[in-house]
Amino acid sequence: MKQNSIEISLSAEGVTVKNALTAISLELPRGQLTGIIGPNGSGKTTLLRCLAGDRKPDSGHIHLGEGRLEDLRISERAKFLAYLPQTTPIPFAFTLKELVGLQAKSADTLATALAVMELESLADRSLLTLSGGERQRGAIARVLAQATPVLLLDEPLAHLDLRYQKRLLEFLVKQCQAGGSIALTLHELRLAQKWCDSLMLLHQGELIAQGAPLDILTPDRLETVFGVEAGFAS
Repeated sequence: MKQNSIEISLSAEGVTVKNALTAISLELPRGQLTGIIGPNGSGKTTLLRCLAGDRKPDSGHIHLGEGRLEDLRISERAKFLAYLPQTTPIPFAFTLKELVGLQAKSADTLATALAVMELESLADRSLLTLSGGERQRGAIARVLAQATPVLLLDEPLAHLDLRYQKRLLEFLVKQCQAGGSIALTLHELRLAQKWCDSLMLLHQGELIAQGAPLDILTPDRLETVFGVEAGFAS
């Protein structure tokens, strides 16, 4: 699946949400798979919602390319940025293929997204007949089918069997190698260390560290932020 040929960046400047985020500034690295990590309640989902334009910050701004995200029409955003929330509403009576095709860039990207998540045999099934894991794979395929240069995924590995976690992560890595910018929230620190090019560590609503996984997942930080004594070998 080819990425949108237009190079575009996503950044935040002083983003603050009351009781959730405090003055966060960042730029999503292009060509990298970025993991957003932190304990429950650290602000991961709120940050991703702000970056996606799903939640307006109380102060600060999100920039997509050279303009502010809030100034772009939703249809214009969808050309450059796709967002997977933790839960996706199920359109009544839709088939899986209809869901995945809602914002697909083309028939080719639709077919590729179904293949990546191994959903071809379920394409004509009603969403109401699918298991929770199958619906999650369908929701992921829907955003993959947009084939945008920027992709934001909130807990995409939840409810997925190990087989599909691996397939998805392999695909995301390839998309980044082709020039995409992808960020995902996740709790599995070993997967973050193995698959991500960079990590953003949130703690109590603040971005306290950003960099290569082994530079972020130090014993001191793990004990301070997660309350565990552990470390990761190179």
